[in-house]
Amino acid sequence: MKKLLCLMMCFVLLFSTGTVALAQRDTSLIMGDVDGNGKVQAEDARLALRASVGLTKIESGTNVFAAADINHDGHIGPDDARSILRASVGLESLSGKNEFDYLRYGCFYLQGTMTDSSGEVLPLEMAVTPNSVYMISDFEGITMGMLINGDTTYMIYPAEKAYLELSSPVLKAMGMSSDDMISTANLDYSQYDLDKADAKLTENVNGVNCTVYVYNNSSGSTRFYMNGDKLVRFATYDANGIPDAINDIDYITDLVPPDKIDPPDDYTGYKGLTGMFRFVELLGDVVGE
Repeated sequence: MKKLLCLMMCFVLLFSTGTVALAQRDTSLIMGDVDGNGKVQAEDARLALRASVGLTKIESGTNVFAAADINHDGHIGPDDARSILRASVGLESLSGKNEFDYLRYGCFYLQGTMTDSSGEVLPLEMAVTPNSVYMISDFEGITMGMLINGDTTYMIYPAEKAYLELSSPVLKAMGMSSDDMISTANLDYSQYDLDKADAKLTENVNGVNCTVYVYNNSSGSTRFYMNGDKLVRFATYDANGIPDAINDIDYITDLVPPDKIDPPDDYTGYKGLTGMFRFVELLGDVVGE
């Protein structure tokens, strides 16, 4: 049990660096999600098509209208419905070419590295949707993941193709909750507008010339490093300009793989008290007693 708690506390600390959270995000910013269920599906395309011919009324200026108006021309037309349908089967991305928009619209999957406040560099894989947060990284030489989907938290152990389901009552019994594990961080990037940054700097990052968009707050600053339409890095800094967390991006998309939203189908699932002990046994000696 101590092994599991140790790993969970590592994730709590990682989450608290400001890299991940669910709170305060405007889920209506998901382009193409007309029915507001957090996914872009064929039903969304059907609703947009009906609206385009007047069979369904969607009020202009509403969040639903913004989600359906893919080309931002102020109208919902057949082209918008077509784009939504293509996106529902993975043939098109609706967030545009500017990779910063993937963060801003609150639905993305990325791979890269994270440098924490101690200077340690860790591999990073993260996926965010309106209802879920997934993160995987290395801890004490073991690759572990955490998935929070709604009220359920999962510990993911890829090496053994296994996951532990931690329901709200189980977390409460352990003195924790999903909300506690993510409440100290903030991933509401919809508040940022690149045209309204507090400052714009230039900096070479990993051999790439970037425009740095700086947003100041009472505790420090948040910065986005862009090379044209490419998101190279996003980071948080304290009031003294010391980095809290630096996230370097190797790959980012707004198409989130299904196995980053729910545990993979080919993984063995454990739950309940008995399952918890069996899952801890899988960890072996990778974490100290």
